[in-house]
Amino acid sequence: MKNVYFVISVACLLAWPTAATAQVQAPAVGTEYSFDCQSSGATNFTETYRIESINGGVVKVAVDNGRRKNWYEKPLAFLPTTLMYKEQIGGKVHEMRDIPDNFQQLGALEIGAKFEGYVEERRGFWNRYVWRYKISVLGRETIYNRAYGDLKVIAIDEQRYVETYTSELRSYYAPRFRFPVFWTYKDANESRIECTLANMRSATGSSVAAVRPAPKSAAAPIIERTPIEPMERLMMVTTNANVRQQPSTTAPITARLGAGSDVRVIGRTTSKGKRWYQVALVGDQKGFVYGALVSNRPSRVTAAPKPAAKTAPAPKPAAAAPAPTKTVTRAVPKAAAPKAAAPAGTTDRPAVTEPERLAQLDDLLKSGLITRAEHAAKVAEIRAEQPVGELGQALRAVNRNFRLGKLNPEQFIAERAKILTKINPTDMDPKKGLVLLNQLLRDKLISQTEYGRKRQLMIDAI
Repeated sequence: MKNVYFVISVACLLAWPTAATAQVQAPAVGTEYSFDCQSSGATNFTETYRIESINGGVVKVAVDNGRRKNWYEKPLAFLPTTLMYKEQIGGKVHEMRDIPDNFQQLGALEIGAKFEGYVEERRGFWNRYVWRYKISVLGRETIYNRAYGDLKVIAIDEQRYVETYTSELRSYYAPRFRFPVFWTYKDANESRIECTLANMRSATGSSVAAVRPAPKSAAAPIIERTPIEPMERLMMVTTNANVRQQPSTTAPITARLGAGSDVRVIGRTTSKGKRWYQVALVGDQKGFVYGALVSNRPSRVTAAPKPAAKTAPAPKPAAAAPAPTKTVTRAVPKAAAPKAAAPAGTTDRPAVTEPERLAQLDDLLKSGLITRAEHAAKVAEIRAEQPVGELGQALRAVNRNFRLGKLNPEQFIAERAKILTKINPTDMDPKKGLVLLNQLLRDKLISQTEYGRKRQLMIDAI
């Protein structure tokens, strides 16, 4: 994201107090925090958070994103998380109950502390959801903010689950501002949001002055602290991976690589004890990929030349061995004649089998030369199957409506279940059902659990 740069500095870390804990402090009533945000659809917007009131440790925050004005109430300890007592979204009030008592200890921000438990959320009288929360206090960092220079922060990771829906929030709480100053959010619908503090106004309405370090705190020193070892190797991305500006999970994302794609590695380095690879992108662009997401490229054996040796025309003259030598000499051009006289649009290569064609398609997809949609359509064509994208489009539509707030979580789950009931061995050929399930899983439209359950139904019917 263009408005924030991360510089993890050993010198800055040493400036932290030696105590293993910090403490969430109450922000002043009337304080406003403005954030520059960017969504996964490359949409830029501004959100403003205003501290409305604090009553017995419960803070009320008004949120204005330029289109809607909402609010939420939560304990101070939960400021860096999605946990809250009540919230109003689009005029409807939701509330959370049965928050585990030990979650309150999150306010101490003890490095390494972990919290896990179930929280009930109610949306109206009938809609009830039980979220499973996992929250971890990761550690202290120093990030560089365009408006305020180097900021000391504490990183908090939150993951939550309900049915097939999941989300992850990584927030960075700054004790100086008594509020998170940067966060990244993503969920099972592939929705991603990044927000960074752009301006802070005190309770009196005046902007908090920036405390910029000297220009020397730009990103250049990080290269000196994390030397890059040059290398040249073609490797493979084992799962969907983000390419970042610097070797850090908090650095801005510049590109994304799909699972199975080849990547040219031009260097490697170690940051915080973790291996990172520097990769070459389109043009002169470069970036870093986390080492665990990259592996050596497996050797690929091309099967096409083998049939060529078996079907070579040489055995035909051999069959005419009893003929005189002159006849054999004349037979050579006759054997070659069919190649020269091949009809337009044909090829002299041996026929490629269905498995070989499918393998070639997989290689093209992994190399990024064709899209997933093109791959799926071609596979269906080779296997003479009907297109199976209708159910996939229906699932995408449900995901989109949920993301836009047109469906609540209960409706979201019910709509998905209604679509998935159509995948059964009674209504479709089991073989086609298995192909469909593989496509839906590859496109992240069903969970691994749903895939396994439906796949077993198809196998049992064969």
